[in-house]
Amino acid sequence: MVTTWRWIWILILLIGEWLVFRLAVTRCPWPAPSTSLDSNAPERVLLIADPQVTDAYSYDRQGVLLWLTEFYSDLYMQRSYQHVTRQRQPDKIVILGDLMDGGREWDDQGFKTQLGRFYKIFNQQTKTLYMSGNHDIGIRDGIQPHIYERFQQEFGPSSSIHSLAYNHTLVIIDTVTLTNTQPSIRQDALAILDQIAHTNKIGQRVLMTHVPLYRPEQTSCGPLRVQSRPFIYQGYGHQYQNLMEHDISQAILEQVQPELVFSGDDHDFCKVTHKYKKDDLLALEYTVPTFSMSQGVRQPGYMLLQATEQSLVPQLCWLPDQLGIFIMYGFLAGVTMILSFISHIYSLIVKRRMKRMKKNDEEQVLDVDSTMTTTSLLYGTVLLTLSDIKEVALVAFPFYLFCILLL
Repeated sequence: MVTTWRWIWILILLIGEWLVFRLAVTRCPWPAPSTSLDSNAPERVLLIADPQVTDAYSYDRQGVLLWLTEFYSDLYMQRSYQHVTRQRQPDKIVILGDLMDGGREWDDQGFKTQLGRFYKIFNQQTKTLYMSGNHDIGIRDGIQPHIYERFQQEFGPSSSIHSLAYNHTLVIIDTVTLTNTQPSIRQDALAILDQIAHTNKIGQRVLMTHVPLYRPEQTSCGPLRVQSRPFIYQGYGHQYQNLMEHDISQAILEQVQPELVFSGDDHDFCKVTHKYKKDDLLALEYTVPTFSMSQGVRQPGYMLLQATEQSLVPQLCWLPDQLGIFIMYGFLAGVTMILSFISHIYSLIVKRRMKRMKKNDEEQVLDVDSTMTTTSLLYGTVLLTLSDIKEVALVAFPFYLFCILLL
């Protein structure tokens, strides 16, 4: 019985710590070329949003609880990132802001410490473009020049233009800074907008913004949204803003003229269509799900973008439900205890009945010792069940540590 449970636990742990991550990526290949004319290799871009590396500013947690939260959040993203990059091998990666949860709060030494965690999760083996989010530098007039400059010194310009294959163009606009009133903070984003507005458009353009663009109130995000709230509403608060204002959104769309828009910040998937230039042009916006298990959604995700000869082709991908994995482990632990208890109590009952059958005065034994027999039966069963659990754990727990450290 113990050997069977050991193998069951090894199998379930292997599934929960490795196979579900691999299968999640395997089930989401690069989108197919739009037509058979795409004979050359396309350029492939991986889009990651809101990793928000969990830290002391994330939750009201301290000590061991904070350490466990940080550990499992980092492990989930590191494991997901490794599976995605190894299987998909993107040419570029874009992280659409909110790199750290408390990035804007840390002093320089604390920021350096969190950078170590960030780069341990997201290695720099593939060319990566980093965007700023409100958790990185703040928003509106909450942006401090030193924090903004520190982010740019570490991650590079937060607004930029990049060429993709087949004359397509990727435009990154730091919409977070556009909410600020200081010219020194807004100027880089405005300069990129002016540059792209005066550049002849050849292929398609894709716009990257951390804050989603404005849409009418209660505009549906489509059926693939995870949260019960089916739309992104406009809201303001301390260092956050859910949507860009209407006028700024229209100005960005008219200057960039994108076919596709990708945004972050909301943590859940959303798909909406924008009209601009007096409704003559359309842009399809995808809000990329958070990459983290710790940001309020059960189903994290990412997106793929393929630049083909004919067009830019997006693909939504989902990551495993980590809470569901933990629930599966808890359910298996309960089943292990219950079935082990039932197995032992059944075995002891059978043995005692066999012994009683050998006695001549069975009725007398039952009358005198029935209470003691029941008590000793339960006690013996509990001891045997605990012994089984210990023997299973002696194999399952080291294997779990192996999975955490090496898979």
